[in-house]
Amino acid sequence: MTGRMIEGKPYTQEDLENMVHSSLRLSCSLKGI
Repeated sequence: MTGRMIEGKPYTQEDLENMVHSSLRLSCSLKGI
């Protein structure tokens, strides 16, 4: 992650989307889907 400060936010939109997608894949793998 870049950690760039944009409008006081520590993450960029792309960083947030990547985290969401990673979380979804993780939860799916935990459910055995």
